[in-house]
Amino acid sequence: MTRCERLLKKGFQSSSGRTPEFKRFATFFRNDLKKALAGSNACLASFSTGHFYVSGFVERLDGAIFYFSTADVRFFPVARILVRTAKGLKDFTGGPNHFVTYDQFFSGNFFPPSHETCVTDYSVRGSVRHAT
Repeated sequence: MTRCERLLKKGFQSSSGRTPEFKRFATFFRNDLKKALAGSNACLASFSTGHFYVSGFVERLDGAIFYFSTADVRFFPVARILVRTAKGLKDFTGGPNHFVTYDQFFSGNFFPPSHETCVTDYSVRGSVRHAT
């Protein structure tokens, strides 16, 4: 069970603003995803924290881009994540919806390892530099 799943099980207080528990969840989610992608052929190209949900894009070295999003964690604590292909880093409608568990998502099954690695350049939002 991931850190995010443990927080989901505890639940989140509903609020008009982001609660400390949700901020912790979003931080764990981003850090766990970056850790899962480290040394793979994929990079976290963008990450957004919404009102009790997180979303973003992962870009592989082969150019494939994936959009991901959680549901509102206050009302839909089911531990699954929406993943779909995208044409670019602004394509929020993309390909068909696929739902995966947190364990599947963070295992890196969607981002197979490669001899190449990449790093995200946060100085330009959404810019991905590739290195070998």
